[in-house]
Amino acid sequence: MEKKRTWTTNYQIGIVVLLSLFLAVCSCAGTGKTQVVQAEETAASTSGEQGEPLPVYYDFKDVPVPPELSLDKKRSFVYSNADITAGVLVLEGRMARETLVGFFLDHMNRNGWLLRSSFRYNRTILNFEKGQRSCLIFITGGSAGKSKVEIWLAPQLASSAS
Repeated sequence: MEKKRTWTTNYQIGIVVLLSLFLAVCSCAGTGKTQVVQAEETAASTSGEQGEPLPVYYDFKDVPVPPELSLDKKRSFVYSNADITAGVLVLEGRMARETLVGFFLDHMNRNGWLLRSSFRYNRTILNFEKGQRSCLIFITGGSAGKSKVEIWLAPQLASSAS
């Protein structure tokens, strides 16, 4: 009877080892596939030579937003008719304020916006102009590296001739 227990115990240990090896091989194969898919998705979301993520465009078709920011639909509002689109987009995400400022300075310029003024330090305000529209971007840093961005877009008032 002693021999039967030893054989059964060895048999059980062998099965456990084989199952462990099988699971290890399957998980490695799955990990490789996942890494390839993630690498392809990352490559698809980059803009070619610079390797930087492509900006996202929400309701304002020429105001770029970093893809790391998420739109807060409850706090945003947009007015649109045949002539204009105006309003406020509120976004949040884990990006440093300095990185966000650099993003908006670069990408707004690429989209034809001119920086007219800026405020910085405790919070950052960027004032852009394009044609007959103004765009104010408010950037504040939150806790744990989370930043909040508000993008205000409005038509400029016509100057009154006195």
